[in-house]
Amino acid sequence: TLLGELIRKEAPDLVFLQEMWGGGQRTLELALKTPGQDRSDYIVPTSMLSWWGWSVFDTMAQYSAKRGGLWFAHNSKTMKPDAASSAFTYPFQHTFAFSNTKSRKGIMVSKFTPTSNTSRSLLVFNTHLDPMNDNRAIERQLAELKATIAFVLQKENESKTSSESHISAVVVGDFNISPESSLYSELFTIMSCTKNGEPTAKTDVVRLRELFSSTSKSVHTYDPANPMVLWPEAKGRLDHIFAIDGVIDSAGSHCQLQPVELISESVIKEPIVSDHYPFAATISF
Repeated sequence: TLLGELIRKEAPDLVFLQEMWGGGQRTLELALKTPGQDRSDYIVPTSMLSWWGWSVFDTMAQYSAKRGGLWFAHNSKTMKPDAASSAFTYPFQHTFAFSNTKSRKGIMVSKFTPTSNTSRSLLVFNTHLDPMNDNRAIERQLAELKATIAFVLQKENESKTSSESHISAVVVGDFNISPESSLYSELFTIMSCTKNGEPTAKTDVVRLRELFSSTSKSVHTYDPANPMVLWPEAKGRLDHIFAIDGVIDSAGSHCQLQPVELISESVIKEPIVSDHYPFAATISF
């Protein structure tokens, strides 16, 4: 309920969540409705709506659908979804081949057009990686994230018409990687297929760029000061947003995207709605 109230107060164009399981989803759907009205400005795809509103049954249904707890909604006043583009039927899902958690973590891709400028589109890759790198799980999932980004963007590039030339893309989610960790550097190594400026393999390259202010990057989204945190030793900025500037395939062909720029970004510490503090980013594209 508090999360729904926060979303209505902040009024973002798009909302992306991870670990949305069970009856909590129905509670959020109801909390998003405007008080005194039987409607909400925030639209959840029909395929993702909770079925029963009961934790056990909805969790089983979500697990069966391989959504891995990923969820999103759009503000119908400012955004409209591109559910059936020429490349895919969105949302497009990919489940990681391996996860230590067995919760079917993965990636959910959605596409949106601003109601104020229908010549532009934004692709959003929402993901949730394992909390630990046991069995190299996070590294393997980052490789799959890179492959999924390259696959989707190459298909979009092949199928787009002249009216679809203004496509931008971002990656958001719970990476469970802090900027101080070696895995954070490994993230860019995997995406760029380079180490110390030298190519490591002849394969697709995803050009990823941070969308953080220097001060915000050091603000923890998983913080022992939050009473809902269960593993205080895992503290750090674990939740991120990255711009995707383009993809270069193994043959050297470029898929160039329209640039995404950060206007503002902040971590929201009040009210406490989760073990992770949510963050809000305002971008231009």
